[in-house]
Amino acid sequence: MSSLVTQLRLLLPPESYDGTAPVLAALLNAEGNVLEAAQSSNSRLYDCIWPETGAALDEWERVLGLPDPCVKTESLAVRQRIAAVMAKLSGLGGQSRAFFIQLAASLGYTITITEFRPARAGIAVAGDAVNGDGWTSAWMINAEPVTVFVAKAGSAAAGEALAVWGNKLLECRMRAMQPAHTTLLFSYGVNHAENQ
Repeated sequence: MSSLVTQLRLLLPPESYDGTAPVLAALLNAEGNVLEAAQSSNSRLYDCIWPETGAALDEWERVLGLPDPCVKTESLAVRQRIAAVMAKLSGLGGQSRAFFIQLAASLGYTITITEFRPARAGIAVAGDAVNGDGWTSAWMINAEPVTVFVAKAGSAAAGEALAVWGNKLLECRMRAMQPAHTTLLFSYGVNHAENQ
C-alpha cells in the first residue's frame, strides 16, 4: 500500500467509512495510483524543462533544428548533443573572436583564432607574412588535432560509444555561425599565434 493511499484513507471520517471495506479500498487504491503516476510525471516533466539533463533531448533538438545538417550522419555522444543544444540556446550571435572562442568552449573545444592582415608600410616588420587584401576577412580556427569526448556515467545513453572523437561538430557549428564576410580555415595540431 502506498503512502498516498494511506493518506487518502486517513482523510475519511472514521465514524462514517470503513477504509478497509473491499469496494472503498479498491477505489482508494485506484485514486492513489493515479495520484502517484501524476506525481511521477511531474518529476519527469521538471527534468524535461532543463535541457542539460538530457531528459527530452530529442525534443530540444527538434525545436532548435539540431543536429546541424553537416553532422546528421555523424555519431555524436549524448554529451556532445547536449552541448550543441546549450550552445544554440545561449548563443545570441556575434562576430568577435571572443564570441567564437566561447562558442567552441561551450561545445567542448579549446581554440584560438588567427586573423590575417595585409602588410602595411610602417606597420609590418621583417619576417611578417605579406598577406594580400583578400586575407583581411580570413580567420584560421586553431584547435587540437583530435578532440575526444569520453562517455561519463549519468550523461551517456545505453548503447552509446564509450568515446567519440573528431572535430566535425566544431567545424559545422563555426561555419553555421560565421559572419557572412569571413572565410574560415581550420588548422589542427599546430600552435599558431592568435593574430598575424
